[in-house]
Amino acid sequence: MQPSTTLEPSRTPPLTLELLRLAAPLLLTNLSGVLIGATDTLFMGRISTAAVAAVGLGSVMFWTLFLLPRGTVNAVIPFVAQAFGAGDQSKTRSLARVL
Repeated sequence: MQPSTTLEPSRTPPLTLELLRLAAPLLLTNLSGVLIGATDTLFMGRISTAAVAAVGLGSVMFWTLFLLPRGTVNAVIPFVAQAFGAGDQSKTRSLARVL
């Protein structure tokens, strides 16, 4: 008789708990970003409405400049992984240059 390679159902964590465990750092990161933005707005609100407007405009400009290159990187990563997995070093290098 072959030994079983699968775990008993009672020993495997439910999928929901496993996903929550994996997502917790991302959730905390996103929540902290929102809290930092709210704190900035609250502090600037005590100064003037112009300060609140400046923080809002600066935030929009920052996120636009931050997310445009990030989108390019996120789009290229699967292609780099595919070329690397296929063992195509020249294609991997040329795609990785985009990053």
